[in-house]
Amino acid sequence: MAREKKPKEAPKGCPEWLATYGDMVTLVLTFFVLLFAFSSIDAEKWKTVVSSLTGNPSLFDGLDYSPNPVADQPFAPGAEITEVVLEYLMTNADTWEELEQMLRELISSANAEGTSLAQMESNATQIKINLSGDVLFDSGSDVLKAENLSILEDIIEEIRPYLPIIGFIVIEGHTDNVPINTARFPSNWELSQGRSAAVWRFLRNGVLAGDPDFPPRMFKIAGYGEEWPIDTNATPEGRQNNRRVTFSIDKTPDPLSDEPQTVSPDDIP
Repeated sequence: MAREKKPKEAPKGCPEWLATYGDMVTLVLTFFVLLFAFSSIDAEKWKTVVSSLTGNPSLFDGLDYSPNPVADQPFAPGAEITEVVLEYLMTNADTWEELEQMLRELISSANAEGTSLAQMESNATQIKINLSGDVLFDSGSDVLKAENLSILEDIIEEIRPYLPIIGFIVIEGHTDNVPINTARFPSNWELSQGRSAAVWRFLRNGVLAGDPDFPPRMFKIAGYGEEWPIDTNATPEGRQNNRRVTFSIDKTPDPLSDEPQTVSPDDIP
């Protein structure tokens, strides 16, 4: 006599389709929670988010966000970030282009005097102004030449009206690959840092002295030695182009916190 087959036992736990359905419902709930959270953003919470993502909690510090008929800065410290603020942050492309154009005109005017003093390159988030190291310094020296210092002050004055859209400014020193080994500069690293620090020191003690519009935290000092050439080191002309001080103006939060050979301006005597 054939044995009767026992009925199959149902698998333990919830059905597989129910787990998938639960995941989907959770994701939809998370989506609507995010929508609700973004509908009312507190300024301090916004700064906390910016700090956690970029390491730059002071992105909006130092700006006067109070209503001001003269200055077009539509926020107030601690106030709720409204649609007006978000629109302001998203529609500064034209202002960035204006800054690019103003700096190009400044450099064109400086070079029109017959000296190749500066060159500029830019994109949607960064402007780099390369100042000739030979025009600013004697060979192997970090002492600025007095006759060409006005270009440094002019750059700062051109930048001033556009501070609300600028995240930070790096003053970079660069050299060619010709070795140096002196008591003051054992290598090109020290020479490049000395030159960028000399530019910062001149600005800090001059046009930026006591200027609340340009807090020191907006600046970084960097020396890259011969590591970032923009031309060949095989010719005298190429080496001359590589000897430079660069103003790197960035409208994004600071991503350079881990860059080597970077010095805080507060450490410059």
